[in-house]
Amino acid sequence: MVVVDGGGSIGDALASRIAADGGGVMFLAENEHAVERASDAGVDARTVDVGRAGTFDDDAIERADVALVVSPEDGHNLLVGQFLRLRRVKRVVALVNDPANLDAFAEAGIEPVCVTGTLTGVLDARRREPRAATRERATETSSESHETDEPSRTDDRTRLRSDGGRVEPHE
Repeated sequence: MVVVDGGGSIGDALASRIAADGGGVMFLAENEHAVERASDAGVDARTVDVGRAGTFDDDAIERADVALVVSPEDGHNLLVGQFLRLRRVKRVVALVNDPANLDAFAEAGIEPVCVTGTLTGVLDARRREPRAATRERATETSSESHETDEPSRTDDRTRLRSDGGRVEPHE
């Protein structure tokens, strides 16, 4: 089973997606509207108060294989992640919004997923994508031109440069 904590609409959408894919999931949040939406989607959803002792004292939580903590607040994610580790959840993964906090999560035994690092990686990949696509099209065009049976359209005295330009002979 997967426990999803926090994140409001992010958390309830994540929990609903896991449930729709057939996975066992429990959604925990302070936001009653998010809990309601998740519950309407068929998720075991519960309103919790992380400041209250015993909030995570639940046998179902202790049996969870994975916990995903996805609040936009690093302090909340670290605190809840530590509570879940104390409940012996096998694997706790938490959203980290500020890269300066990565070490604190790792030292607490929580797998951090850094928003900044993830977005930077996506942007880098997208920035490289057009160049890669252009190179692929150029390679396809180049190989297509070599596969034709058409005679060359240059006269015998004109040579082609490696960049595709023509070199006229000196007379």
